[in-house]
Amino acid sequence: MSSLSPRGSLSGVSADAVAEDFTDSLKDLTQNNRYEISTLTIIAKENTEHAQAISKALEGHIKKVQYAH
Repeated sequence: MSSLSPRGSLSGVSADAVAEDFTDSLKDLTQNNRYEISTLTIIAKENTEHAQAISKALEGHIKKVQYAH
């Protein structure tokens, strides 16, 4: 699960830190788990100023999972 609170304010946090937090949360998503997906959604919604970093983290995760299967 994410090291940062999904409801906490992340303003002032770098794009790299947000992307790392998002990536860590993605690693926990091994099944279709509503709670984990909600956490990822909250992180993304609360950090729209880092949307590009979040998108790159998601893209990297998709590529990793895609090639693993």
